[in-house]
Amino acid sequence: MGWFSWLPWNKRRDLEKLEAEARRNTSPATLTVLAEKYYQSGEFNNAVECVRRAIERFPDSPKVKEVHAQIMRLHNQQTLAKLQKEIETRPKAETYARLADLYYRDMNDLNRALELANDGLEKFPENEDLHLITGLIRFVRYQADRLSQDGLKCIEHLEAASRANPMNSKACAMLARMFTEVGAYDRAATQLNNILRFAPDDGPARRLLDKLHGISPAGTDLEELFKNVQLGGANEEARALAEIFPVEYNKGQAAPAKLDATLAAKHIDDFKRVEGAKAAMVMDETGKVVGSFAASGSSAELAEMVWNIYTGSEDAARRMDIGSFKRGILEAPGIRLHLVEAGGHLIALVTSKQTRDEIVRTALNSYIDGVLKA
Repeated sequence: MGWFSWLPWNKRRDLEKLEAEARRNTSPATLTVLAEKYYQSGEFNNAVECVRRAIERFPDSPKVKEVHAQIMRLHNQQTLAKLQKEIETRPKAETYARLADLYYRDMNDLNRALELANDGLEKFPENEDLHLITGLIRFVRYQADRLSQDGLKCIEHLEAASRANPMNSKACAMLARMFTEVGAYDRAATQLNNILRFAPDDGPARRLLDKLHGISPAGTDLEELFKNVQLGGANEEARALAEIFPVEYNKGQAAPAKLDATLAAKHIDDFKRVEGAKAAMVMDETGKVVGSFAASGSSAELAEMVWNIYTGSEDAARRMDIGSFKRGILEAPGIRLHLVEAGGHLIALVTSKQTRDEIVRTALNSYIDGVLKA
């Protein structure tokens, strides 16, 4: 480090180099280094904007999650503490809603946000804002995983918010979008008409309503419609219609970057350097093996075992209403199986029981950050 590196124009020059690198090569590494440098240089607003951009682009990146949590917690620590104290001493529906919204929008912590909203609804079951934030969180989870339970809960809470305030345009808009996505076009039309009553110049609402005119709904049973999407994927016609009516929301949890399959296969051998590693495998969302190595035994048998464990865990997570499976460890005689879902792929690493968890976690995190596609 030079004698005069502390001078402000030298710090700004360093930041400009990092900014140029992040534009040229957008990755978890370049964005997190830039965000940390912003914060260290006192450019707090730039640091916040940088980690927000990073978490939207790479929500599955362990490094991005870590730096985002650190910077946003520092940025919001006084507000978080104030709202938490208010909940403990004089709870109000508005306080629960504000704190849940802060965890959703700024902290990118959907689980904590949903927990706070549910706690608030237990005390204030008719509150419009709490139903709206709960519906929004369910909406984001549904966009990410297409789980029918999230979709149905989303509808339930948005309809409750709409009953509390028929002029709630956000609730009507998300309901119209959700109904369109699953083919409940008659219900979508009802919501679009509601929007046009208090916003007659809403162009997207008018265009979608015109498109839906004369189209028969895909069905009348909402539960069946949502299950059909979960099992078979979104109807292409319904998806195209829904795109006519965009809805603003935090896409950080709903539009994750995908793993680069070529890089994923190329770097699978990196796990051989992990002490005690016995096998590793990457599979896509259909269960197809993208890359693997096994020190002994059959890769095909390992793939079958890993996929069965994953699908069983995914099913259990859905039944418990905790979203999709993200990470877990399974112990068997003499080995540990580490599973991580990231970028639409499943990563499995088999090690001896003597391999320390922090070594495995570091290896997995490094691998994920290296193969996520911008």
